[in-house]
Amino acid sequence: MKHLLYLTARELLHRRVNFFLSTLAVTLAVAASVGMSYAMTAMGRETRRVMRDLGFNLKIIPATQNIDTYLLTGQLDQTMPEDVLHRLASQTSMTYNHLVATLRSHIEVAGYQAMLVGVSEELFPPGRKKPIMQPSIERGLVHLGDQIASRLNVQKGDNILIRKHSFVVARRAPKMGNADDLRILCSLADAQMVLGMPDRINEIQAIDCMCQTSDHDPRAQVLREVKAVAPEAEVVMLTAMADARAKQRQLTERYASIVLPVVLVISSAWVCILAALNVHQRREEIGLLRSLGYTSKSIFTLFMSKALFVGLAAGLLGFGLGTLLSTSWGPRIFPITAKAIRVEWSLLGWSLLAAPLFAAISSLVPAVFAVQQDPAMALRDD
Repeated sequence: MKHLLYLTARELLHRRVNFFLSTLAVTLAVAASVGMSYAMTAMGRETRRVMRDLGFNLKIIPATQNIDTYLLTGQLDQTMPEDVLHRLASQTSMTYNHLVATLRSHIEVAGYQAMLVGVSEELFPPGRKKPIMQPSIERGLVHLGDQIASRLNVQKGDNILIRKHSFVVARRAPKMGNADDLRILCSLADAQMVLGMPDRINEIQAIDCMCQTSDHDPRAQVLREVKAVAPEAEVVMLTAMADARAKQRQLTERYASIVLPVVLVISSAWVCILAALNVHQRREEIGLLRSLGYTSKSIFTLFMSKALFVGLAAGLLGFGLGTLLSTSWGPRIFPITAKAIRVEWSLLGWSLLAAPLFAAISSLVPAVFAVQQDPAMALRDD
């Protein structure tokens, strides 16, 4: 065993160019794999954040609501128990997340028409806590749309009276040019108090997590899950938004499934060719070793040992190169989630395991060819 290790070390030193080129090939394969792992993780995170910022694509409304009225006007005149929100949020293995309940109704404030919208805290199914999409509003505070704020002539910090209940203006929203300019946002509990509807809601907003396009009918899956927990609810899916989210994630996955195999195949072919050239150049040497009593197993072990040395060196170098490039360039490519790009030490272990295996597999055919050579024919050619 010691003698084989000695021969392997002498081989690596004697054929430095071949060793360097083989190590370079595997290093590039490992670096590409490590870099792709960083990129796919960052791309997925970036995509989720961008798609999340598009807003909620699921609306869970009372089953008694006239769907035509809702689709035509966006208005809800039916309610359901607030407990529906908590029932849905308590389920595991569900295909939705980011649950926010609302209660909204037209009201009159100081003679002006407005839309009062009470918003709950954002809830998540067990074990699926994510960064919140919509900050909650503290009790006693309201956020005013620009138009209603102008009509009431109030600014941030002023007090307003809504049906005999006093609130402090915590924010005056910029002009939006739509119905949001007439909205009064408050906590769900405050809206229930003002409207005299304790423990009632009329909509739950959420995001579906299946990332399936409309041809797979993701709404049907969500509806089955919701009905099993809350039969008094109905599901409306914003299909265009759901399709955009699903197609973007699928594009990310297809990119990895195409690029990484190409890199691995090219690197494997490179290592295989170099190993074959090494066998050809050492044909007489192999014949001499066989004539001195070295068995086929010993010759095969010699070539595999070299491949393992190449793999270990390349695994370490490839991890370092891939990590350096990913942590240096990743924040520029994925600025929204740049702070989440950190060194993934778990990839080092995988690199040190996968690279020797990759190098060994790539060198397998030339090594088998080497041990099958007839020593007499090799020495006669010499």
